[in-house]
Amino acid sequence: MKKAYPIFIYFDAEDKIPYYVEVPDFDRGTQGTDFAEALEMAEDLVNELIVTYQDQNMEIPEPSGAEDLKPEEGGMVSWVVADPDEYRRKTDSRAVRKNVSLPS
Repeated sequence: MKKAYPIFIYFDAEDKIPYYVEVPDFDRGTQGTDFAEALEMAEDLVNELIVTYQDQNMEIPEPSGAEDLKPEEGGMVSWVVADPDEYRRKTDSRAVRKNVSLPS
């Protein structure tokens, strides 16, 4: 279930971590020291939220359409792709028991 969620990115050169990312569909935010890190953090945040919502049987918000997007002054709109199934595979750290036969 891949979906693209909009994000708003703001830059403040005077801040120690200059890039702030707002995810309006989840009413959450994150930060990054550069543009690429900010995008990566936003993608991670959206995927983590979707996985959490799934685990708690909560309704996952649908992505807003482009016509609904109005960042505050100085902000720009971008998109992150959410793939919670892939995110779950990458971050699953459960122990798994496997029996293996090896030649002597």
